Amino acid sequence: MHRNKIAHRDLKPENILIDYDGQLKIVDFGLSTAFVKGKDLNSYCGSPCYVAPEILEGKVGYNPVQSDLWSLGVVLFVMLAGYLPFCNQDINTIYKQIIACDYKIPSHVSAGAKDLIQSLLVKAPHKRISLRKVREHEWFNKTTPTTAYGLNLGEKLKIDQELLERMKDTGINEAKLR
Repeated sequence: MHRNKIAHRDLKPENILIDYDGQLKIVDFGLSTAFVKGKDLNSYCGSPCYVAPEILEGKVGYNPVQSDLWSLGVVLFVMLAGYLPFCNQDINTIYKQIIACDYKIPSHVSAGAKDLIQSLLVKAPHKRISLRKVREHEWFNKTTPTTAYGLNLGEKLKIDQELLERMKDTGINEAKLR
């Protein structure tokens, strides 16, 4: 997306799907926008718990690539911790936590994963790790889908036959799931 000068601006687990062949697919481009490299954006957008601090502060424009990387850091945190790094019933408290980068990584997260999360969830966008550096990160290259998620995404996903039978009763068929 970024190579094609498109910023998603609403990356979150709900917008990342896995297809029948185990390929990740990004969906819901309702907040996405085309951008010009080197030109900042000014419009506020994104889901509250995933939005980058520079967007919330609104003092100056923001780099849409860097804000997408922040959101990916939150997604990675959620995938490994099982909960949001910035969470409260009060939205203003969540925004204050994001702006202060006030989060704690649980102890069960490996040192390598912790390093990558901390490299993505950096308040200053210009100090945030680049996507190229994410791809080169030791944890990213050592971790397989099996160890990260408990399933092998390299194999075709098998749909539980019992679940399929129950779904047929409701009018949903396997073809619709693909």
